[in-house]
Amino acid sequence: MEDFAPEASEHLKIAARAQHIGRWRIQRSAYPMDRTGYLTWREELKKNACGDSRKSTF
Repeated sequence: MEDFAPEASEHLKIAARAQHIGRWRIQRSAYPMDRTGYLTWREELKKNACGDSRKSTF
């Protein structure tokens, strides 16, 4: 992030780091190997990342 956008706010830096928190908890193989399965998996990752980042910031 420092190389890409050194002027980024602290909140943006936290959000960028938080997007990968716990990604390993939800296995891609648990979803169908098609576009719908991929999109469903990504939605679950987003939901979990939001919850995890809220826990770590408050």
